Parts: sequence; structure tokens; C-alpha cells
Amino acid sequence: MTRSLLLVLGLVFGICSFAQVDKQDSLDRVYEISVMPEFPGGEAALAAFIKKEVKYPKKAKRAGIQGKVLVSFVVDKDGSVTDVSIARGMDPLLDEEAMRAVRLMPKWTPGLLNGKPVKTKFNLPVSFVLKD
Repeated sequence: MTRSLLLVLGLVFGICSFAQVDKQDSLDRVYEISVMPEFPGGEAALAAFIKKEVKYPKKAKRAGIQGKVLVSFVVDKDGSVTDVSIARGMDPLLDEEAMRAVRLMPKWTPGLLNGKPVKTKFNLPVSFVLKD
């Protein structure tokens, strides 16, 4: 598994991926994909996208709510971002905003396993930090 960490003005996120292959394969098998899915423009573009799209909810700001939300999603064989959900929530206001931003992502370049596109699961931690 590959893990990447990026820091962007109060937003900290890492990427974990897991290839999903045919249902006939054993659930105990672990696959290493040969080519990781890539956000258009790479990690720097992903960081810029998250910075641009994530808006701190006003109610959360007023209440002083901050923390990290772990958003799970799948990069499908065609690069579409699907199955967006919360793997570990912080607060409903922050959770919904993190999911909203992830749902806006454009198609990625899909991951490859043995030269074939595969579904790849990602976990994206999005940190919400209030400035003094």
C-alpha cells in the first residue's frame, strides 16, 4: 500500500489505496497495483483542488469545531470518483463538507493492476483547523 501526505494551509490529507479486483478472488489476498491512480495534474493539483473547494462551515467556525475527517472513496476503472463515504467522522458539519468537496473531484487516471484498470479505494483525511 502506498501512503502520501500533503500539507496545504491548514488542510492535511493523506492518501491510502487498495485495489479492488474480481469478486471471485479470495478476500484474503492483498494486491499491489502497478500504477497508482492519479488526480489530474498530480498531488500538487489535488492539494490545490482541496484548498479551493473545502469551505469551513460557518456554524462549525462559530462553535469552535475543528478536527480531521477521514473520507473514503473509490476511483473507478474509468477514473470516476464513486462510493464517497465517511470512514471516520469528526462532526456532521465537517463530515458533510469534506464529502461535498470530494464528490466534486474530476475523473482521475485510474490505477492499473497487471496493465488493466482497476477500482482503487482511497482514504483521504481532511483536517479542519481554525486560525487564531
